[in-house]
Amino acid sequence: MHDLHESIEQLKKASRETRKIVKLLALFAEDAALPVENAYILEKQCTDIEKHLVTLPESTLKNELQQWLAAERGRIAENKEEFKIQFGQKLQALFAQKNTTVKGQYPLLRIGFYTLKLDFEFGQATLFFGPEIEKIISRITLHPQAVFGSIISYDKKLRALDHSPQEYLERLKEAYALVIRFHGKSLGEKVLLSDVLREFVVRQQNKRFFIDPQKSHFTEFPRVRLAYILYQIKQAGIAEHGLHFHVATFDATTDKLQSFWILENEQGEGTHYSHISFEKRVDPHSQ
Repeated sequence: MHDLHESIEQLKKASRETRKIVKLLALFAEDAALPVENAYILEKQCTDIEKHLVTLPESTLKNELQQWLAAERGRIAENKEEFKIQFGQKLQALFAQKNTTVKGQYPLLRIGFYTLKLDFEFGQATLFFGPEIEKIISRITLHPQAVFGSIISYDKKLRALDHSPQEYLERLKEAYALVIRFHGKSLGEKVLLSDVLREFVVRQQNKRFFIDPQKSHFTEFPRVRLAYILYQIKQAGIAEHGLHFHVATFDATTDKLQSFWILENEQGEGTHYSHISFEKRVDPHSQ
């Protein structure tokens, strides 16, 4: 009786694994309609099929499926190389529609002031701000249209500022004035940029947050958004009369509390700054 129960359990397990294999094979058949475009997806599916296949007892069907997998892996290896070529060509064509150039070599591509890091083995990409300064989006499906859509969507949100560069400059001045007062410094002296940005973020919050300071009432300002705002202030040419960003020492560039990377142009060149100062007198109560 013990042997019978054991046999029943083994059959149940084999039945479950068989159903999983059938589903995976059906999915494989669908994706195989585009063998080059889905090369990395198909490779992963082969691995998944094989993982379940090895649990089945030996049989003619199992041997045939294993032989089929070996043949498919050979075809997929060829298609993966073709995929790399086509991926770059298609991505360039998509961004050409936006008058944007894709530069660099695999696995790192530069698109404007973004860096795209490709992981062909896992079929995904990671988007960074600047030369891998800040991670923005992880695990983007390694498909030209998916990558293009992710970057365009993020870029649109990043550039949609709530205020003009002039307004942001005034709020930055106010934040600077509060920081130098707290540290007992004089106008014109430099203070940590991170300290000023912390006050700057606080000054962006609406009244509801101060009445009830919970997460749902807080307006987030990720480092990338702050860096873009500072870049816009610099680009607008309205800060020449007194705003100074002080370049960070080499040691400080690895410490995000001690330095802050700011764009210099749309091509993704930038500089790490550690301190900020304003020459002109600032009234922290002015709006």
